[in-house]
Amino acid sequence: MELLLTAAYYHDSGFLFGQVNHEAGSCKNARQHLPDFGYTSDEIEQVCDIIMATKMPQNPHNHLGQIICDADLDYLGRNDFFILSKRLFSELVITDHLESELEWDRQQVKFLQSHHYFTQTALRLRAEGKNEHLKIITKKI
Repeated sequence: MELLLTAAYYHDSGFLFGQVNHEAGSCKNARQHLPDFGYTSDEIEQVCDIIMATKMPQNPHNHLGQIICDADLDYLGRNDFFILSKRLFSELVITDHLESELEWDRQQVKFLQSHHYFTQTALRLRAEGKNEHLKIITKKI
């Protein structure tokens, strides 16, 4: 649990270095700071493995990686999906030169279709909501 929580704390810290390959930047931060908190080299590499599981396309190597992947994209199946989606759209208009809401909707459909949850908990709690969101966006375009 400690390694999973540590990975969760660090997993987006790589954004300090930029968006591209931010997971590697997150591992850089973990490798730099975790020894000061008594983490061993092996524990730090396990934390980095968990962090790297969130890199798209997600590729967890173990159950801890599956948990962080599902937590990272939990919003896909939540009731606040469209609120968070709108915020992400606004961010991508600035950072990725996204030009239209239609383009965004098409990207979301492609992403939602390719995404899958890993854990039974996420499948039970979020898969149905994610599928409903996909239907709504698909109808919109």
